Amino acid sequence: LAENGIREVLRLYRRIMGARNVPEVLWDCCFVYCCEIRSLMALGHHQQDGQCGATIMMGSTADISHVAEFGFYDWCWADSPKEAKVDRQELVRWCGPSFDVGEALCYACITSQGQILHRSSVHPLTKEETNSEAMKEMKKECTEGL
Repeated sequence: LAENGIREVLRLYRRIMGARNVPEVLWDCCFVYCCEIRSLMALGHHQQDGQCGATIMMGSTADISHVAEFGFYDWCWADSPKEAKVDRQELVRWCGPSFDVGEALCYACITSQGQILHRSSVHPLTKEETNSEAMKEMKKECTEGL
C-alpha cells in the first residue's frame, strides 16, 4: 500500500513539473505540494470509508483552503508588508503553502530573483491582467530572471 502511494505521488510530481515547466531547483516544494494534495484526496480505499487521509488522521474535516485557490507555480501577486522598503505588490510564482512560517493561510512564493517569500496576502491575476500584453512582458522578464 505504501509503495502504491509513493508511486502515485511521484506520478503527480512528474506531471506537474513537466506540464508547468517548473525549474528543477523547486523539486522539493513541488514534492511537498504533491504529498499535501494526496493527503487531501479520498483515494477510494475501502478502509477510508470515503474520507481523505487528513480527515482520518485529524479526526475532523480537512481544510483544503490552502491549496484550493492556486495551482503549483501559478502566477500571482504577493503583497509586501507596509513597513517594507520594496514595491507593495510583486509578481511572483506560487510554490505552495508555508507550513512552518506565518499564519494558517501563509504561502511560499518565488520572486524573479529566485528568493522564496512567505506571504499571507497573495492574490491571483485577473483575467484582464492575464491576457494583457504588458503582463505577458512582465511574465517573460520574471521567467528570464529565474
